[in-house]
Amino acid sequence: MRELLIEGGHGGRIDLRAGERLEIVNVEGRQICDFFAFRADDIGEFLSPGHTRAELMRLTLGAGDRLVSVRRAPMFEIVEDTVGRTFGAK
Repeated sequence: MRELLIEGGHGGRIDLRAGERLEIVNVEGRQICDFFAFRADDIGEFLSPGHTRAELMRLTLGAGDRLVSVRRAPMFEIVEDTVGRTFGAK
């Protein structure tokens, strides 16, 4: 298992192969996390929130949902969501 800690306001990179798992943990809690993904062999194909929402026909994501690229090819599948959804300011 590899681990990469990225401080708030900074970026990082980790390479994954097909079949590998990626766990994103927000250690500070209740923050927004930007996540970008590109195909290693073609950076013109990248993860697309807009295409993913269009494929799912809804705005929210959850376990079992597939995240797709700008070419509508599956890139990731959400296998677990321990955060859920929260609405409104606290």
